[in-house]
Amino acid sequence: MNLKSYFLFFLFLISLLFYQNVAAQNYSGDWYNDTDKFVFSIKHNGKTMKITNASGKSFTSTEYRETVTNYTFIFDFGKKMCELFMARNTDVEIYVSIFDGINDNIEYTIYKKAKKSKIPITDKEVTDDSSLVTDVLVKIQLEKNPETNKAYFGLCNDGYSALKIDISAEGLDKLNVHFEKGLGAIYDEEGESLGDRIALSGKTSVYFVPEMYIRNDKFTDAIQINKKMVDAAEEIIIFSYEDSAGKEKEYKLPIKILRPPVMLVHGFTGDKTTWDLFLTHFAAERFDAQSDDYDLKKSGRQSVEAQSKRLGTNIHRKKRLYSYQNIKLTKVDVVCHSMGGLMARYYAHGYKKYRDDVRKLIMIGTPNHGIEYWWRRAAGQSFAWLIN
Repeated sequence: MNLKSYFLFFLFLISLLFYQNVAAQNYSGDWYNDTDKFVFSIKHNGKTMKITNASGKSFTSTEYRETVTNYTFIFDFGKKMCELFMARNTDVEIYVSIFDGINDNIEYTIYKKAKKSKIPITDKEVTDDSSLVTDVLVKIQLEKNPETNKAYFGLCNDGYSALKIDISAEGLDKLNVHFEKGLGAIYDEEGESLGDRIALSGKTSVYFVPEMYIRNDKFTDAIQINKKMVDAAEEIIIFSYEDSAGKEKEYKLPIKILRPPVMLVHGFTGDKTTWDLFLTHFAAERFDAQSDDYDLKKSGRQSVEAQSKRLGTNIHRKKRLYSYQNIKLTKVDVVCHSMGGLMARYYAHGYKKYRDDVRKLIMIGTPNHGIEYWWRRAAGQSFAWLIN
């Protein structure tokens, strides 16, 4: 072994004496320059993710050894991003902002290690090699669709649908809320409007309810539902809070809003083509209208109950098509003509398996008072003897 090798070996022994790692079990006390080192382990859906800093610099490993003072890291989930802000204070504070629609759980572990120092890092000097697992400070999650096991990302403004939003927060007692386009509001579980502020207590659940009436010019987006593009508006909910350093943190939650579908029911002598002109009009008004054949001419061999069952089947199928696209839909509108109105009325007010899924029932030329009443109105009292 030459002189140079002895010298390097001597330096290695010296380093073993002075660079013992000490892990902090808790983060009380000061952070010290030139001693801090952080090790990140970031996972999203079980997959380790790429880490960059705020300037876009990519880390070749998950260790970051530079001094950290109010530093921001960006975790890249493909097209979605998550921001982690670390502030150097008396107590370590970790804030995470999730944006661009990340609703899945994000797990990360942060280890704080430091070189041995005469000044303790914590109130009690810790010499073991334990780590601290830190949860996300604020996690906002949209209601999960039980049919697809994914989060809803939109709903219909049918007056009954509301999207549940679960908020988990630690160290915060409130969140500010702002609606970018003013197309809805947030309510608590008792149905009380929360305005522009949400009071937090651990895990909190609130509900987004869209406005009942939204102008046509707000429907600037579209969603494909069963090979058909359906017009949609978009509300962006902005949640914000102020961290202990006085810096405002915010992230945006986009929600699609669609008008409730319209089911068209023809009359006794009609078929689904009866509504062709209406379909064009409804499309121009940003409605998703659907016309079907109901074979009402066979009414002598089919009961009204049997006919209304088909309407119920069509409504149920429509709701499932929306659900497959993670759009929450509770009720539809029904527009019907002549005898089709009698069938739809029976479905909504007499059918045993009615699912409470009709919001509005609009009847055109339907003889709700019976055929005799209709003839009296049409012929006048002078010809009433014809039907007596």
